[in-house]
Amino acid sequence: MADNSVAGLQQRYGDRWRWLAVATVMAGTMSTVLSATVVNVALFTVISVLGGFAASPEQLIAARIGQGAMAGLMQPMAMFLVFRIFPRNQRGRAMGIYGMGVVLAPALGAFWLTN
Repeated sequence: MADNSVAGLQQRYGDRWRWLAVATVMAGTMSTVLSATVVNVALFTVISVLGGFAASPEQLIAARIGQGAMAGLMQPMAMFLVFRIFPRNQRGRAMGIYGMGVVLAPALGAFWLTN
């Protein structure tokens, strides 16, 4: 069985694996933020129409809770990963790079929609 602890990953891949992990979670977060900002307008419209046809308020509320719960898991998990794999003296830089993805995603979505 592979040693997937921080020390085991460091030994196998060197320091570079941390930055690849940040790039991975940044891409995931960017896609989450991008879909939230681009698709939410369409979702809020569709959900409003479906809400008019919902058989009960409970069905509509349950669907919205499920959407929010799944979207709400991505960012805390990504931040946990960054804090878990980087030593204290490198966390600020890693969080800054990760944060760039969160900030750039809506801008990239708006650019993509207008072109």
